[in-house]
Amino acid sequence: MKINSIKIKEVVDSRSRAFVVRVRKEFERITEEKINDESRLRSLVESRMAIGNATRPYATTKEIASVFGKDHSTIVYWASQHEALLLYSPEYRKKFGIATDIVSNLSFELEVRPRHRIISDDKRTAYQELSELQNSINNLMKIQREVLKDIGIEIPTI
Repeated sequence: MKINSIKIKEVVDSRSRAFVVRVRKEFERITEEKINDESRLRSLVESRMAIGNATRPYATTKEIASVFGKDHSTIVYWASQHEALLLYSPEYRKKFGIATDIVSNLSFELEVRPRHRIISDDKRTAYQELSELQNSINNLMKIQREVLKDIGIEIPTI
């Protein structure tokens, strides 16, 4: 029996896109913010970026872009700005936290798993992927320690 790989890819793509749509709707419900895809208001741009970056492990740039009426290169740009926004934009940090919680809850509920992005050519290796994840974890832990310190809770660094 021969399976049509194009049909399987279409099903996976539509499921990933549907997942991003669900995350967006839930984000809008929780934040009570209607995200206008054409608006360039910073708060709305940061909301789109937070959702896009939170769903990135679960969908391709093309799938995420289609949910926001954008080009895939916009999603690549959002990813490049993610670390800086985490460090310097409290509003983005808050929105990314909400989006990440939604992604975590929905992925568990819908049994959606992150895609593995290990590409065999020299442009991207498993080591680079792990290195980027470790940088994100380290930055988030640094932010967590700063916030806890600000509210009077000191956590020893390891």
